[in-house]
Amino acid sequence: MPVLPFIEDNVENIRQIVTRAHQAGASYIISSFGMSLRDRQRDFYYEKLDQLFPGLRGAYEKRFGSQYHVPANNADELEGGFLELCERFKIATRIPQFKTERGRQIPLFN
Repeated sequence: MPVLPFIEDNVENIRQIVTRAHQAGASYIISSFGMSLRDRQRDFYYEKLDQLFPGLRGAYEKRFGSQYHVPANNADELEGGFLELCERFKIATRIPQFKTERGRQIPLFN
């Protein structure tokens, strides 16, 4: 889950993502508290910001310039809350490893 700066990077959003994943029976969530913006990707993203979130592009340009990695606001705090909830709900934060048992693949954890 990339977390988009200025749009999705708040504690309540992260709580809702993890809670809803738990309710849906998720066994793991791969997180990214921020995003990457390559040159052409940045142009496309900024066009969409202009369409969907007028005025927000300026905040991105001011804060991130032409950076490739664009971290979420308060990324450390968001990750801490994310990890705490995943632990509480027993949701892995990595893709589970599998082993073969009589020709079947089974997860190493539930």
